[in-house]
Amino acid sequence: MEASPSLAILDALLERVEAELPGLGHVPADLLAASRQVERLAGVVVQLAEAQAQAAAGRRHGPPRITAALVRSLLRARRRRADFLGADVRDAGWTLLLVAYAARLEGRRLSPARLAEASGRAQTSTQRWLQRLCELRLLTREPNPRDERGVLIGMGDEAAARVEAYLEAALRVAPTVL
Repeated sequence: MEASPSLAILDALLERVEAELPGLGHVPADLLAASRQVERLAGVVVQLAEAQAQAAAGRRHGPPRITAALVRSLLRARRRRADFLGADVRDAGWTLLLVAYAARLEGRRLSPARLAEASGRAQTSTQRWLQRLCELRLLTREPNPRDERGVLIGMGDEAAARVEAYLEAALRVAPTVL
């Protein structure tokens, strides 16, 4: 598909910004974070432009058709998970990580019971996985300030960065699914 004039302008602007970056010397962390956000937004703009082009062409607007290429993309994205989180994280662990990551994005930590409920797992299975994920330093277990007997499960910065990096890589491999 040929790029629209708007996308060509965005690409040209991005190239100009990238060309200027070496001249800035040390790039502050907040500028890098803003750059990543702009990159994500540019991806959304591309998706919207593609959807608009499909609608204008009268193509079916809705969920993508399931193809062998899509299934292979899903399999590649799933295999890549081990590159970011380690081979010990299987589907049950991944589900718990996603629930904890979503809670982190909302500025929350969850009790083990809430994690089990949100993930659709039994509490005994959840407890075993929480123990393993805490050992792997993918999740943290902290005292609950409201209930001294309980704990809250959270996700540290490094683990969150690894989950985010995997999700971004998976989006590049299978963007229509994630």
